[in-house]
Amino acid sequence: MANAWYTLGYKQESLALLEEQFKVATTILTLTQLSFQNGTNSITDVWQQEQYIKNLEAQKITLIGDIEAQKRAINLLLGRSALEALDLAKEAKLITLPPQPEVGIPATKLLARPDVRQAFF
Repeated sequence: MANAWYTLGYKQESLALLEEQFKVATTILTLTQLSFQNGTNSITDVWQQEQYIKNLEAQKITLIGDIEAQKRAINLLLGRSALEALDLAKEAKLITLPPQPEVGIPATKLLARPDVRQAFF
């Protein structure tokens, strides 16, 4: 049951992320089309962006199907009809992790030191 619930939360958050990507991709498509009209981009760039948007739409359809399948699986695990509405489905979310701890100086900063760089090489 817990596995099905967390899978549902994962799929729902993936769908939200995919919808954000779709919004950004349509904005980029508009900008690419304007650049093409101004002569700074080729038609290939426009076609590639259109294909990317179609790919996102296909992924969205797949995710929606996966979400419905998870809802049905949860209903069956609860002993209810698979087609019964699952009211708590909107509450299925992944847990939020605490912020990463401060670990000190990043390795990129350390490599700026000549003695550390020499020891590295």
